[in-house]
Amino acid sequence: MRWLGKIVTTLLILAFLLVGGAMVWNGVPIFADPGPFSRLHRYLTANVAETETGHPFSELAVRCYQGAPDTLYRSLSAAMRDLDWRVVKSRPGAYGIDAVATTPLLRFKDDVTAELRPADCGVQLWVRSSSRVGRA
Repeated sequence: MRWLGKIVTTLLILAFLLVGGAMVWNGVPIFADPGPFSRLHRYLTANVAETETGHPFSELAVRCYQGAPDTLYRSLSAAMRDLDWRVVKSRPGAYGIDAVATTPLLRFKDDVTAELRPADCGVQLWVRSSSRVGRA
């Protein structure tokens, strides 16, 4: 029975190292507001991340950019290519792009939709990413 405890302990340590390694590899701001416990809960229980006005995670707040939508759309498209995301559908008239992003460490695939929307501040960037693994 002692060996069973050692196996379970080893598996738990490996799982912790795998999750921690994935977070470091992806540059997760674990200690940023609203704090590590809120962030860990969100990271481990949700498979969708999307920008929102007033989102508690600053990296998911809607951003506003100055410039012509056509120019910003080309920049958005170039950024997705630079990140090696596979563009599935381009919607230039609606300033939207659907793509598939592959995570660096575990090679999971995420479906990403990005849209540029006119706003009083200029042009807002709205992004939604949904993991193909985990809860829907």
